[in-house]
Amino acid sequence: MKDLEIVFKGKKTHLKIGGEGETILILHGWQSSSENWKKVIEILEKKLRVICPDLPGFGKSFSLEKKWKIKDYVEWLEDFVDYFNLNDFYLFGHSFGGKLAIKFSFENQKRIKCLLLCSPSVIRPKLGINQKFIVFLAKFGNFLFPKKFFGNLREFLTNVFCFLFLRNSDYCKAKGVIRETFKEIIKEDVFSQISNFNLKTVIFWGKNDKITPVEHAFLLKQKIKNSKLEILEGLGHSPHLEDPERFCRILVENLE
Repeated sequence: MKDLEIVFKGKKTHLKIGGEGETILILHGWQSSSENWKKVIEILEKKLRVICPDLPGFGKSFSLEKKWKIKDYVEWLEDFVDYFNLNDFYLFGHSFGGKLAIKFSFENQKRIKCLLLCSPSVIRPKLGINQKFIVFLAKFGNFLFPKKFFGNLREFLTNVFCFLFLRNSDYCKAKGVIRETFKEIIKEDVFSQISNFNLKTVIFWGKNDKITPVEHAFLLKQKIKNSKLEILEGLGHSPHLEDPERFCRILVENLE
């Protein structure tokens, strides 16, 4: 495995690459990078050619100058796949990377041998009473302090709100353009677009996932006709970090 930096369309992308043979392209989750997939790459490169980029805005790849929508990430991914001339390859996506992989596959199914999804963030959970109250507070605050007139104060109050109510959320961990990008990403409804999706798909889901509930796995399995579901006992949202050896073994078994 080695680290590379490539430049296309004037932008630098950092990636890890290793191994030979059939290619698997790994798309990491939100607020992550290829570094978190290092152990998985070390295991998989014994059997496959593995490519894992830092997605734009994360890791050592270029920073975003303005907020992106999911379509911007898809366009970047199309350029990345073209750069490496990838065809008939395995596309793997974790969490946000899974959402991106699905969206990319809608227009590029013929290029993909099999879609591999690990806890993709494509279904928005139903809000409980506490969460609904927090959303109400946030909307009320936005109404009281419109960004046009209260830019700096609003940013300060947003940070206070995050600390009090949402300190561990991806939204509050993000800052500036990445926070605005996150808001655009979660707006995109990918799940409702999957009905006519026929690409061979394997879905992996940690049974103890606290971020994307395991119930969503069965809904996704039902939605994607040509799919198989692997429930990972004893693992949570990040099986690649919790038990990379077992995760890779189950992953490779589903490639055969």
